[in-house]
Amino acid sequence: MTQSSVAGFQDVDRTGDPSELLRHLQRTSENEEVVRIGRERLARFAIPRSGIVADLGCGLGGQTAMLARHVAPGGGRAIGIDMSKAMLDFARARPDVADLPLEFREADVHQLPFEDESLDAVWMERVLIHVKDPRRVLRELWRVLRPGGRASFAETAHYGTTFDSPDREVSDLIAATNRASLRNPDVGPALPRLLREAGFAGNELYPELFRSKDFEMATAGFRWREILARLVEEGRIAEERAGAWLEGMRAADAAGIMVCLTPVFTAFATK
Repeated sequence: MTQSSVAGFQDVDRTGDPSELLRHLQRTSENEEVVRIGRERLARFAIPRSGIVADLGCGLGGQTAMLARHVAPGGGRAIGIDMSKAMLDFARARPDVADLPLEFREADVHQLPFEDESLDAVWMERVLIHVKDPRRVLRELWRVLRPGGRASFAETAHYGTTFDSPDREVSDLIAATNRASLRNPDVGPALPRLLREAGFAGNELYPELFRSKDFEMATAGFRWREILARLVEEGRIAEERAGAWLEGMRAADAAGIMVCLTPVFTAFATK
C-alpha cells in the first residue's frame, strides 16, 4: 500500500495511480473533527467578505468552496492553488462549486502566480509539512499579501503523535517511521517563529489534539499496514507481533476506545 503513504502528497501526480491518495484525502476532509476545526478556524480568520482569498495547496477543493461561500456575499472570490493536476481535476468537478465565485489554478506554492500585494488573505492546511522549503513559501505569502492581509495555517506536529496499545514499542516505531517520511514534521509548533522571520505580525497560535476515531482513516493516514510490513521485512519486529498490534487497534476501534492522537497547531498572522 505504498500509494497510501502520506509522503505521496509531496508529489501526488508522480505516484502512478493517485486514486488511493485522493480517496484518503476525501475521507479525511469529510471527518467531523476536521470539518469542525476548519469551521472554527474560519470564524477566527477575520477576513473581509469582499476580499480575494487563496487556498494554497487546496487539494480536493472542499475548503476553497468553504472560503468562497464566506466571501461571496460581499463580492469576494476564492482561488485554489495546487501542483497536482489530479487534485485539481477532482476539485473542478465538485458539484458544490458550480455557482461559487472561485477558480482553481495549477502552481507550486514556492512560486505563486500572483502579483505583489494582490491578495487579501491566504489559507493553508497540512501543506507546510510536505513542502521543500517552508521559509521560502512564507516569503511568497508575504509578497502576495496586501498590507494588513491575513494568513491562516493549520499544521500537524508529528513529534507528538500517540497511538495507545499494550505494545508501546511497536507504537513508537510506527510513529517514528511515519514522522521520518515527512519533510517538516515539526513545522506546526514552529509557526510563530517562522512567521516572525518572514515578517508577519500579530501572530496567534491555537494548539489542540486531533483524535482519529476511525480505524481505516488512521490506518491510511499513518500508514500502519505499510510501516508494519516494512518493520517485519527489516527484521525489527516479528510478523505475528505486527499482526497483533494492528488487530489490537482494530478491536479498540470496534469497542470505541481507540486512541490515536496528533497535535494540530492553528496559526493566524497579519502582514
